[in-house]
Amino acid sequence: MPNIINLISSPSSRITPETSLAQAARWMAERGESSLIVIADGQIAGIVTEGDILHAMRQLRDKALPVTEIMTSPVHSVPADTPFRTAYRTAARHGIRHIVVIDEAGQPCGVVSESDFRKHLGADFFRHLNDVDALMDRMFPRLGPDAPLAAALTAMEAARASCIVIVDKRRPVGILTERDIVRLFNHTPGDSTVGQVMTAPAITIALDRSLAQAAEEMNTRNIRHLIAVDPEGHAVGLLSEHALMRPLELDLIDDALLERIALINPQDSRLAQTLRNEHYQRALLDNFPFLVWLKDTESRFLAVNQPFASMAAIPHSQTLIGKSDLDVWPPHLAERYRADDQEVMRQRLPKTVVEQGSNQGQLCWFETYKAPVIDDHGQLMGTVGFARDVSERKNAEEATVLRNAALAGLIRGEPIAGILELIVLSVETELRGWSSVSGILCKRGLS
Repeated sequence: MPNIINLISSPSSRITPETSLAQAARWMAERGESSLIVIADGQIAGIVTEGDILHAMRQLRDKALPVTEIMTSPVHSVPADTPFRTAYRTAARHGIRHIVVIDEAGQPCGVVSESDFRKHLGADFFRHLNDVDALMDRMFPRLGPDAPLAAALTAMEAARASCIVIVDKRRPVGILTERDIVRLFNHTPGDSTVGQVMTAPAITIALDRSLAQAAEEMNTRNIRHLIAVDPEGHAVGLLSEHALMRPLELDLIDDALLERIALINPQDSRLAQTLRNEHYQRALLDNFPFLVWLKDTESRFLAVNQPFASMAAIPHSQTLIGKSDLDVWPPHLAERYRADDQEVMRQRLPKTVVEQGSNQGQLCWFETYKAPVIDDHGQLMGTVGFARDVSERKNAEEATVLRNAALAGLIRGEPIAGILELIVLSVETELRGWSSVSGILCKRGLS
């Protein structure tokens, strides 16, 4: 497995703490870099990213200010010999998109971004996955061409988004990205509209195109976002390189599972026989923070981990051995899971989906990965799968859409009561269980 240092595509520029915001933005725009390392007294003092420049532009910061006013510090760094997938998983857990690689002396070797991961993996990494619809974000910030640039900056920061899609009657006409913000930082009048400064035309991709095709398109065009459109040409999703990288985090777990499965004695004819080794089985399964399961060709559970059993409100995971989804989940969910198993086994290809599931009787959202288990002789032995709860992310996406609607209403001069209602709904969506907020506003005559 390559180490993180092997993914550095070009030397990262270094600047001093005295470098002005204007100079940093100009440097990034001219060199096409998404980050700059700040060095003070021979040590890493911080990092300036496109997101930092966006933040400074939204706040109307003085361009003559030093970068120390906006830089990220302390800096997340990893040793040069760190396996690249381990480095990515750690960064993803902390919400970091730029990884500073250091040598044994603690000096920076360079920066690895998500673009470097995507280019290193290549389109082939995504061939075992599904189409664009499987990973795209359905909740994404969008504005009309006449919206002020200031509104776009606010929307991007509120949604923690790396871009905003510009639409006209639901059709994408352009895009404004963090890279564009860096380009515009020193040269754009404050009263500009997004239609005047956006990158156009919008680069789109059909929903049914494969993720491998999407990755190839990003590589060829050197872009980080594709706007997913339906047959009518309406913008229905956004596929960013950040979303495209999600399977890499899950792939680590897949590798660990398959490494254990690879220990199976070639003379054994049944996967279940090897799973009787309690030491390996429990150490492998119960220490993962995800729901993990193994099934035979009849979709009966051969093994599940304790997080899976807890989600199903069952005290002991061993209770589920030999049972099926029909014994655990509501019928409509169980039938869908079994249909997915059949598809995976029939096609002998892994599958990644974002779907609804049940957490102790409460519906929530899961990002699920399933793959066929095939022995060295090509015999199908069952399926392996794991899932993680992404309800918080989905709720945040829905809340972002509501906040964007409130922002658009404010720009159009709509009644303040309706705008406040949208804001309250966004809070209730993101913080489930706070539904009393709207009731309080109603009592006060605000909605």
